[in-house]
Amino acid sequence: MSSVNTVCVYAGLVVGSLIGGVLATRFGVAAPFWFAFAGSAVFVVLLWRQLMLIAHDD
Repeated sequence: MSSVNTVCVYAGLVVGSLIGGVLATRFGVAAPFWFAFAGSAVFVVLLWRQLMLIAHDD
């Protein structure tokens, strides 16, 4: 499990760098940060119900 996690982390760094580079080249230096912000917001919205279940264990 640890090796799968490590491979995914490093693959995410490589893929994220490539996407960030393309976004920065095309739309400016701030674009990767806005992309990450929007992606994080979508992730939180999709997982909001599960987060509430974790926070309020009845």
